[in-house]
Amino acid sequence: MDYQSVCLKDCMEIREIVSLHYFQYRSDFFFPGETHPFWEFVCVDAGEITVQAGEETICLKKGDILFHAPNEFHSVKADGKTSPSIVVISFYCDSPSIWRFQKKCMRISDKEKSLLAKIITEGKGVFAGRMDQPYQKKLLFLEAESFGGQQLIRQYLSEFLIQLYRRYFSYPLPMEAKDYYVEKSSRQSESYNRLVEYLESHVYETQYGADLQRQSHGALLCAEDFSGSREYRRHGFIFQNED
Repeated sequence: MDYQSVCLKDCMEIREIVSLHYFQYRSDFFFPGETHPFWEFVCVDAGEITVQAGEETICLKKGDILFHAPNEFHSVKADGKTSPSIVVISFYCDSPSIWRFQKKCMRISDKEKSLLAKIITEGKGVFAGRMDQPYQKKLLFLEAESFGGQQLIRQYLSEFLIQLYRRYFSYPLPMEAKDYYVEKSSRQSESYNRLVEYLESHVYETQYGADLQRQSHGALLCAEDFSGSREYRRHGFIFQNED
Protein backbone atom coordinates (compact mmCIF):
# COMPACT_ATOMS: atom_id res chain seq x y z
CA MET A 1 0.00 0.00 0.00
CA ASP A 2 1.40 3.37 -1.02
CA TYR A 3 1.02 6.12 1.54
CA GLN A 4 0.32 9.65 0.40
CA SER A 5 0.76 12.80 2.41
CA VAL A 6 -1.59 15.77 2.56
CA CYS A 7 -0.81 19.42 3.05
CA LEU A 8 -2.23 21.18 6.10
CA LYS A 9 -3.65 24.62 5.44
CA ASP A 10 -2.93 27.63 7.65
CA CYS A 11 -6.02 29.76 8.19
CA MET A 12 -4.19 32.24 10.45
CA GLU A 13 -0.63 32.61 9.26
CA ILE A 14 1.52 34.99 11.30
CA ARG A 15 4.48 36.07 9.18
CA GLU A 16 6.16 38.56 11.50
CA ILE A 17 5.62 40.06 14.94
CA VAL A 18 6.21 43.76 15.48
CA SER A 19 5.53 44.37 19.16
CA LEU A 20 4.85 42.34 22.26
CA HIS A 21 4.10 44.35 25.38
CA TYR A 22 2.58 43.84 28.78
CA PHE A 23 2.60 46.87 31.04
CA GLN A 24 0.71 48.93 33.56
CA TYR A 25 -0.21 52.48 32.61
CA ARG A 26 -0.39 55.35 35.03
CA SER A 27 -3.95 56.47 35.69
CA ASP A 28 -3.31 59.66 33.66
CA PHE A 29 -1.61 57.96 30.70
CA PHE A 30 -2.45 59.23 27.23
CA PHE A 31 -1.06 58.02 23.92
CA PRO A 32 -1.91 60.54 21.16
CA GLY A 33 -2.25 57.91 18.47
CA GLU A 34 -0.66 56.43 15.39
CA THR A 35 -1.24 54.41 12.24
CA HIS A 36 0.87 51.55 10.89
CA PRO A 37 0.65 48.91 8.13
CA PHE A 38 0.11 45.88 10.37
CA TRP A 39 -2.47 44.40 12.72
CA GLU A 40 -2.61 45.19 16.42
CA PHE A 41 -4.80 44.22 19.33
CA VAL A 42 -5.05 45.60 22.83
CA CYS A 43 -6.38 43.44 25.64
CA VAL A 44 -7.18 44.77 29.11
CA ASP A 45 -5.91 42.62 31.97
CA ALA A 46 -6.97 45.03 34.74
CA GLY A 47 -8.70 48.40 35.01
CA GLU A 48 -10.27 50.36 32.16
CA ILE A 49 -9.04 52.33 29.15
CA THR A 50 -10.61 54.43 26.41
CA VAL A 51 -9.51 53.65 22.87
CA GLN A 52 -9.96 55.78 19.78
CA ALA A 53 -10.33 53.49 16.76
CA GLY A 54 -10.82 55.49 13.61
CA GLU A 55 -13.88 57.63 14.26
CA GLU A 56 -15.10 55.52 17.17
CA THR A 57 -14.40 55.89 20.89
CA ILE A 58 -14.61 52.64 22.83
CA CYS A 59 -14.32 51.91 26.55
CA LEU A 60 -12.50 48.66 27.30
CA LYS A 61 -12.74 46.86 30.64
CA LYS A 62 -10.98 43.85 32.10
CA GLY A 63 -11.18 40.93 29.68
CA ASP A 64 -12.01 43.08 26.62
CA ILE A 65 -9.94 42.91 23.46
CA LEU A 66 -10.05 45.26 20.47
CA PHE A 67 -8.41 44.78 17.07
CA HIS A 68 -6.97 47.54 14.90
CA ALA A 69 -6.67 46.79 11.19
CA PRO A 70 -3.65 47.99 9.21
CA ASN A 71 -3.55 51.78 8.72
CA GLU A 72 -6.37 52.43 11.17
CA PHE A 73 -5.71 55.38 13.43
CA HIS A 74 -5.85 54.49 17.12
CA SER A 75 -5.02 56.09 20.46
CA VAL A 76 -5.24 55.04 24.11
CA LYS A 77 -6.18 56.93 27.27
CA ALA A 78 -6.42 55.69 30.85
CA ASP A 79 -9.62 56.50 32.70
CA GLY A 80 -7.90 58.80 35.23
CA LYS A 81 -8.99 56.63 38.18
CA THR A 82 -7.21 53.30 37.90
CA SER A 83 -3.83 52.16 36.62
CA PRO A 84 -4.79 49.70 33.87
CA SER A 85 -2.68 46.72 32.85
CA ILE A 86 -2.85 45.78 29.19
CA VAL A 87 -1.39 43.45 26.59
CA VAL A 88 -0.50 44.90 23.20
CA ILE A 89 0.60 42.64 20.35
CA SER A 90 1.08 43.73 16.76
CA PHE A 91 1.88 41.51 13.81
CA TYR A 92 1.69 40.97 10.06
CA CYS A 93 -0.97 38.58 8.81
CA ASP A 94 -2.15 38.23 5.21
CA SER A 95 -4.74 35.53 5.85
CA PRO A 96 -8.20 36.61 4.61
CA SER A 97 -9.85 35.35 7.81
CA ILE A 98 -8.08 37.98 9.91
CA TRP A 99 -10.33 40.68 8.48
CA ARG A 100 -13.28 39.32 10.45
CA PHE A 101 -11.61 40.95 13.47
CA GLN A 102 -11.65 44.43 11.98
CA LYS A 103 -13.16 46.93 14.48
CA LYS A 104 -14.29 44.03 16.67
CA CYS A 105 -14.45 44.39 20.44
CA MET A 106 -14.63 40.98 22.12
CA ARG A 107 -14.34 39.23 25.47
CA ILE A 108 -11.60 36.68 25.94
CA SER A 109 -12.20 33.33 27.62
CA ASP A 110 -10.05 31.68 30.28
CA LYS A 111 -8.49 29.50 27.59
CA GLU A 112 -7.59 32.51 25.48
CA LYS A 113 -6.22 34.35 28.50
CA SER A 114 -4.02 31.33 29.15
CA LEU A 115 -2.69 31.50 25.59
CA LEU A 116 -1.87 35.18 26.04
CA ALA A 117 0.03 34.32 29.20
CA LYS A 118 2.02 31.71 27.28
CA ILE A 119 2.90 34.28 24.61
CA ILE A 120 4.13 36.71 27.26
CA THR A 121 6.13 34.00 29.00
CA GLU A 122 7.80 32.89 25.77
CA GLY A 123 8.46 36.52 24.87
CA LYS A 124 10.47 36.98 28.03
CA GLY A 125 12.70 34.10 26.97
CA VAL A 126 13.15 35.34 23.41
CA PHE A 127 13.30 39.14 23.42
CA ALA A 128 15.74 41.40 25.26
CA GLY A 129 14.70 44.40 27.32
CA ARG A 130 11.59 45.17 29.28
CA MET A 131 8.08 44.40 28.09
CA ASP A 132 6.59 47.60 29.50
CA GLN A 133 7.95 50.04 26.89
CA PRO A 134 5.02 51.04 24.64
CA TYR A 135 7.20 53.27 22.45
CA GLN A 136 9.69 50.55 21.49
CA LYS A 137 10.04 50.43 17.69
CA LYS A 138 11.83 47.11 17.26
CA LEU A 139 12.02 43.90 19.25
CA LEU A 140 15.55 42.70 19.96
CA PHE A 141 16.45 39.05 20.40
CA LEU A 142 18.31 37.73 23.41
CA GLU A 143 21.77 36.34 22.71
CA ALA A 144 20.79 33.09 24.39
CA GLU A 145 17.07 32.77 23.74
CA SER A 146 14.82 29.88 24.74
CA PHE A 147 14.92 26.97 22.33
CA GLY A 148 11.80 27.00 20.17
CA GLY A 149 10.54 30.23 21.73
CA GLN A 150 10.05 32.07 18.46
CA GLN A 151 8.07 29.20 16.99
CA LEU A 152 5.91 28.89 20.10
CA ILE A 153 5.09 32.60 20.06
CA ARG A 154 3.87 32.29 16.49
CA GLN A 155 2.04 29.06 17.30
CA TYR A 156 0.32 30.38 20.42
CA LEU A 157 -0.65 33.61 18.68
CA SER A 158 -2.16 31.67 15.78
CA GLU A 159 -4.03 29.42 18.20
CA PHE A 160 -5.27 32.46 20.12
CA LEU A 161 -6.71 34.01 16.95
CA ILE A 162 -8.23 30.70 15.84
CA GLN A 163 -9.93 30.20 19.20
CA LEU A 164 -11.40 33.70 19.10
CA TYR A 165 -12.55 33.18 15.52
CA ARG A 166 -14.22 29.89 16.39
CA ARG A 167 -16.10 31.36 19.34
CA TYR A 168 -17.38 34.39 17.48
CA PHE A 169 -17.66 33.39 13.83
CA SER A 170 -17.67 29.58 13.47
CA TYR A 171 -20.84 27.53 13.97
CA PRO A 172 -21.17 24.93 15.28
CA LEU A 173 -18.16 24.93 17.57
CA PRO A 174 -16.08 21.75 17.69
CA MET A 175 -16.53 19.55 20.73
CA GLU A 176 -13.79 20.12 23.31
CA ALA A 177 -14.51 17.56 26.03
CA LYS A 178 -10.85 17.01 26.84
CA ASP A 179 -10.18 20.70 27.42
CA TYR A 180 -11.07 20.18 31.07
CA TYR A 181 -7.97 18.08 31.69
CA VAL A 182 -5.15 19.59 33.68
CA GLU A 183 -1.57 18.50 33.99
CA LYS A 184 -1.19 15.52 36.32
CA SER A 185 1.42 17.11 38.53
CA SER A 186 -0.30 16.62 41.90
CA ARG A 187 -2.69 14.40 43.78
CA GLN A 188 -5.44 16.98 43.37
CA SER A 189 -4.94 17.28 39.60
CA GLU A 190 -4.89 13.51 39.14
CA SER A 191 -8.11 13.13 41.10
CA TYR A 192 -9.64 15.90 39.03
CA ASN A 193 -8.71 14.24 35.73
CA ARG A 194 -10.17 10.94 36.86
CA LEU A 195 -13.34 12.67 37.97
CA VAL A 196 -13.77 14.41 34.61
CA GLU A 197 -13.18 11.17 32.75
CA TYR A 198 -15.84 9.46 34.84
CA LEU A 199 -18.37 12.29 34.43
CA GLU A 200 -17.88 12.34 30.67
CA SER A 201 -18.59 8.60 30.44
CA HIS A 202 -21.69 8.94 32.66
CA VAL A 203 -22.99 12.25 31.37
CA TYR A 204 -26.63 11.10 31.30
CA GLU A 205 -26.62 9.55 34.77
CA THR A 206 -27.28 11.15 38.15
CA GLN A 207 -24.62 10.43 40.75
CA TYR A 208 -23.85 11.76 44.18
CA GLY A 209 -20.46 12.36 45.74
CA ALA A 210 -20.25 8.92 47.41
CA ASP A 211 -20.98 7.15 44.12
CA LEU A 212 -18.39 9.23 42.31
CA GLN A 213 -15.81 8.38 44.92
CA ARG A 214 -16.46 4.66 44.54
CA GLN A 215 -16.66 4.65 40.76
CA SER A 216 -13.84 6.99 39.67
CA HIS A 217 -11.06 4.38 39.48
CA GLY A 218 -10.10 4.72 43.12
CA ALA A 219 -9.37 8.42 42.93
CA LEU A 220 -8.95 10.00 46.35
CA LEU A 221 -11.86 12.39 46.07
CA CYS A 222 -11.85 13.63 49.65
CA ALA A 223 -13.42 16.90 50.73
CA GLU A 224 -10.23 18.93 50.78
CA ASP A 225 -9.59 18.04 47.12
CA PHE A 226 -12.66 20.03 46.10
CA SER A 227 -13.07 22.81 48.64
CA GLY A 228 -10.18 25.07 47.59
CA SER A 229 -9.75 24.30 43.93
CA ARG A 230 -10.60 26.98 41.39
CA GLU A 231 -10.63 24.36 38.60
CA TYR A 232 -13.52 22.49 40.20
CA ARG A 233 -15.54 25.63 40.82
CA ARG A 234 -14.88 26.91 37.32
CA HIS A 235 -16.28 23.83 35.65
CA GLY A 236 -19.38 23.75 37.80
CA PHE A 237 -18.86 20.51 39.71
CA ILE A 238 -21.04 20.78 42.84
CA PHE A 239 -20.84 18.08 45.48
CA GLN A 240 -23.31 19.35 48.03
CA ASN A 241 -26.91 20.40 47.84
CA GLU A 242 -27.70 24.06 48.41
CA ASP A 243 -30.74 24.72 50.60
